[in-house]
Amino acid sequence: VVNNADAMFLHDTDSIKRSLIRQLNNPLLWEDSVRVIADSGIDTFVEVGPGRVLSGLIRRIEPSVKVFNVEDVKSLENTLSSIK
Repeated sequence: VVNNADAMFLHDTDSIKRSLIRQLNNPLLWEDSVRVIADSGIDTFVEVGPGRVLSGLIRRIEPSVKVFNVEDVKSLENTLSSIK
């Protein structure tokens, strides 16, 4: 999990819980979080849910990554066939 409060990877349940609470009252570091993920070598993002707002933001922040959106069965099937 990469938290948006500190833009860093978290690996244990307690730190994830504390991070979720901090995100309620602190500015979010969305852009930094996306860069941390991409800099770690992850090159594929999947936005789950209706709309494509986050997908568009990710593409602007890190144009080299692949971004998929899953909002229904058809888009899930397309995503799964593309990332195999």
